[in-house]
Amino acid sequence: MQFLKLSAAILVTFLYTGCGNGASGLDTAAFTPHVDLRNLTYFIPENITTEDTEPIDSQTQILTSLGNQEVSGFVYDAGLQQVDANSTLNLGEKLNEYVKKIHGSELTTQISNLTMRDYGATRGYIVAQYQLRTARSLSPLNVTAELLKLLTDNTQEITLHEKSTAPQDSKFRLRLIVGKIKNRLYYTLSLTPEDLARQNSLLLEHMVNNANIGPNPGVLRNEHEAIIYERSGESNMTDFIFMVDDSGSMGDDQEAIRNAGEDFGDVIENFGLDYTISILTTSCGTSDDDSCTYDYNGTTFNWASYDRVINEIGIIHNDIDLFKQHIVVGTQGSPQETGIYNAEAALGENGILHQYGIPREDASQVMIIISDEPSQYESKSGGDPFDPKHNIFIDNDMLVYAIIEPDEDNETGLVIGYDLANQSQYDDLAQQTGGLLANIKNRDENGDLDFSSIMQIIAQDASEANSAVRLHRAAIINRHTLVKINGVPIPQSQESGWTYSQSLKALIFHGNAKPHKGDRIEVVYQYVDRPEK
Repeated sequence: MQFLKLSAAILVTFLYTGCGNGASGLDTAAFTPHVDLRNLTYFIPENITTEDTEPIDSQTQILTSLGNQEVSGFVYDAGLQQVDANSTLNLGEKLNEYVKKIHGSELTTQISNLTMRDYGATRGYIVAQYQLRTARSLSPLNVTAELLKLLTDNTQEITLHEKSTAPQDSKFRLRLIVGKIKNRLYYTLSLTPEDLARQNSLLLEHMVNNANIGPNPGVLRNEHEAIIYERSGESNMTDFIFMVDDSGSMGDDQEAIRNAGEDFGDVIENFGLDYTISILTTSCGTSDDDSCTYDYNGTTFNWASYDRVINEIGIIHNDIDLFKQHIVVGTQGSPQETGIYNAEAALGENGILHQYGIPREDASQVMIIISDEPSQYESKSGGDPFDPKHNIFIDNDMLVYAIIEPDEDNETGLVIGYDLANQSQYDDLAQQTGGLLANIKNRDENGDLDFSSIMQIIAQDASEANSAVRLHRAAIINRHTLVKINGVPIPQSQESGWTYSQSLKALIFHGNAKPHKGDRIEVVYQYVDRPEK
């Protein structure tokens, strides 16, 4: 028996694992189509099909969604990579090489990074999302073919079977994974018109999913879980914490904060959440010993305190206009920027959030960090380092998103990562909690700061987390998954059923299908038996 915690839920999980016919009664070989490439096998998820094009040198397969081909993509097996005996394959370099090719091509007028998760060291892949603008209006399938040609340095035309109903556009949402299995490199890509990105978000995730890839020959296994749902009552509650850098270095980023607040406010009310928002800063005042008066290089300064917005207006409850008025916190905070430490103090037993009853029982927890510099946690912790794997945020099952200063390519200005020379703890925390990294400098095609896409993702994740049930396996293939509640089959549906979120690694229940306390949830699913790296 294993106990898993998600938000305020306690999930009692019984596991039954097998291969072929087992507790599930599924025959994986009969039920799951796949594509065998030179070194790897790609298992095809639900509502995705292969484009009838010969794989290029047994290394490539183009994919498309059923219906009118709104979503298209590919999987590319780049083969065994030569690396020195004492080094590992650098996935970040491979990702950036490809993005630079796209940036410099005649196909593209703009490519900008929206979000990134770098699991290269732990799980063997990096996943990133981009906005792509093309020089002319094209179908998703045509853009996919051109991007594949750029990746493989292929100059030959690819024969496509494009439907007349396929949408044409010049602005696309692109999802890309660069991964490895024992130094065998692979790429998977999916894209859809930007205007359709929200409604096709699940297809984008399912097509480009590290769980779909295994060694050739691939081996599938079944798993059967029985979960007793112990969350007390249905809930659409979410507690948001905005941790905003208010140091002098943010002087050039006040517009970014204002725009992030506006974009967040524009999307959050569309999700029907009962939300609170707590605005904190990276400044001083977390304890009696942490004075906001400092002798700074011979001059005494009175810095603004980290909890001043809450002291002034309290916790914001379902009032987005009040949030927009106060999210711009200025630059009068301490130059000693300790966002993570401050959030820990605020959430602690004697902290200001705890005094206001945050987190609320059954509410999902989300923190959004906006900062242009690394965390200086050790300056207040007495030198004790921050552990991104064991902390109050993990204990509270909180999703953390970091809108931070990226590492950029000196030549092109393209985002190449978010680690800030291995100093930024914000990126480590975001990735450990399942959150995302985003660019504080992100601009639209007109050069204006734009955070609408990342705020849309955050709001959607927060909405889904309210009814999320995490499974034992970190990643599953979304095909022939069977779900029952109290013995009643539940359909896969975004209206009144279940969906699977790759970003949350969980089942999401919608509408009338949401479970109640004490319900027994049974799930049968498939996963690829594969090494992690």
